[in-house]
Amino acid sequence: MHKLSNYLSKPCFCSRASLKKLSEIMDVLNDIIESAKQVLYQNNAFGDFLAKLEEKTGRKREHLILIAVLAMIGTVILFIGSSLLITILGFIYPTLRSAQALENQDARDKERWLAFWVVNGILVFLFFIFDVAFFWVPMIYVVKVGLLLWCLAPEPMSGALLIYENVLQAYVRAIVDYLNSNSTKEPSAVVQDAVL
Repeated sequence: MHKLSNYLSKPCFCSRASLKKLSEIMDVLNDIIESAKQVLYQNNAFGDFLAKLEEKTGRKREHLILIAVLAMIGTVILFIGSSLLITILGFIYPTLRSAQALENQDARDKERWLAFWVVNGILVFLFFIFDVAFFWVPMIYVVKVGLLLWCLAPEPMSGALLIYENVLQAYVRAIVDYLNSNSTKEPSAVVQDAVL
């Protein structure tokens, strides 16, 4: 099994062709930047607005536009990219850590990741409900990401273990006991008993 450090320790040499291509890309980017600057300093309504803003803030208009563009990109990442972040935090990383826990002999590590998956299953269900009911609440994704980060925190602050041990464990034990007492029944009969 190769480690990332093995790849990072090897020297990287760039060919003349790739350096030439990089230089061409930089020339194109510089041309785009110069064209954008010309647009920012044109004598029109937009240019006048930027001049007033520049005067009030004491910042160059290029910097003001850069800040506005970065704010828009950040907003898109926060609201649209949050789903990707939640997927990575809620599934990809925990899956890798769970596989690692299976390979190790540490029982507490296995318990931690099993607790995470129980809590995460409930959170996924609750997130679905909250998305439908509270889609209009600003920064809801920030709350979700914060909750997932807390659940992923190492012990003793692991939110998943705290939620499981202090809130869910009694319910899970009751469900497991019920299922074990009815293990001789057909699965459909157990479901009917649980529903009724």
